[in-house]
Amino acid sequence: MDTQLLNKLLQHVGIEGSINHYCSTIPIALDATDKDVIEAGDYLLPYSIGIEWESRLAYVIDSETGLERERTYKEAFQIKQEFLAIPHIIDVDINTNDEQRIRIPSGINGLQCLYQVSLLLKKYCELNNESGIHYHVDCTGVYKHFTSSHRKRNEDWIIKELEQWGYEGTYNTKRIGIGHNWVRFQAGFQTMEYRIGEMTFDYHLLFKRIAHACKITELFRVKITETIEIDLPTILRYAKNDESVRKITNNRLNKI
Repeated sequence: MDTQLLNKLLQHVGIEGSINHYCSTIPIALDATDKDVIEAGDYLLPYSIGIEWESRLAYVIDSETGLERERTYKEAFQIKQEFLAIPHIIDVDINTNDEQRIRIPSGINGLQCLYQVSLLLKKYCELNNESGIHYHVDCTGVYKHFTSSHRKRNEDWIIKELEQWGYEGTYNTKRIGIGHNWVRFQAGFQTMEYRIGEMTFDYHLLFKRIAHACKITELFRVKITETIEIDLPTILRYAKNDESVRKITNNRLNKI
């Protein structure tokens, strides 16, 4: 039942030429003020996302020596300004030889932001295939309800879903929790951190992983409503429009 519900929630990539299709391929082609586009964006990206690429800025050829060198602090700062100039981007942390970190908003603005981020990553960063990507799904306001017992009850189906990502590394343990796991619950950031993303600057693959992580997070929130008294609209967000989720919601409301 869990997988069936999640599959329904993940039916987001529409036929070619549809709004959902453009959201998953080239969202900047869409009018972010259009009502239908806004609705699609809110469904596909219901939460703000923080992303960490374990990839350094690409080396450049020194004009004087003709040899490769790291970017200078000034050059890294200028690159950061290009990222910050992307409309609606929330936060940017650019490093010469460490992680590149950005945070995007929810909705169509976030998707358009992510697309432009992917272009700048291709322009300035080195694709480190020996490492990967961490995706932080925002859970502000509800994170305090994510108890260890909830994690334990939901671990099996979450792990089963994430097996689709094809993670073959050994650094992250195949479980969910507060350590170096496939999913880490980050109290400091109030996020669910998905730590097994493969390295890529490709927008469509980034979108695919983020959309899946969002829907896993969304279903996890839904299942919490079966056991505790909390604000349902805050927890369910856009998932509450699904028939199966409405059934859960109605049952919970009847109990209240």
